[in-house]
Amino acid sequence: MLLGYGAGNLSDATHQGADAAVRALERLGLNASAPKGWYAQVTPMNMFTMSAYTSFFVEFGLIASLLLVVMVLWHVSRSHAWNKTTVCWFLLVVYLYIQFEGYAFYALPLLLWAVAAIKVRPLGLSMHDAK
Repeated sequence: MLLGYGAGNLSDATHQGADAAVRALERLGLNASAPKGWYAQVTPMNMFTMSAYTSFFVEFGLIASLLLVVMVLWHVSRSHAWNKTTVCWFLLVVYLYIQFEGYAFYALPLLLWAVAAIKVRPLGLSMHDAK
C-alpha cells in the first residue's frame, strides 16, 4: 500500500480484498458463491468507486496521499494564510473527508482557492494601515 496499485488498477485491489473475503466466508461455513461470482466479473472497465479519496489512496498509495496533504499544507503556509478561518475550514475539510467524502468533494478545491485569494499584508502593518 505504500505505492498503491497504480492508476486504473482499482479492480486489482478489489480482487485481492474479495479473495480474502471469500476465504473468510468459506472458513465460517457460509455460502460464498454470490461474492465469488460478483468479483469474478469485475474488470478495470466496470470498476468504480463513489469515493475519490479511496480511489486516490488505493491507486497511488500512502506516499502519494501524504504528499498531497503536505502540498496542501505547504500551499497554505506559502500563502501566509494560517488564520482562524483557514484553520477552521481546514479542520472542516478533514472532518468531511473522514465522515463522508461525498460532501467534501468540492471542499478541498474551495479551500485551496480561498487560501490563494487571501491578501497578504506585510508584517508590522495593521489592518487600517493596509487599506
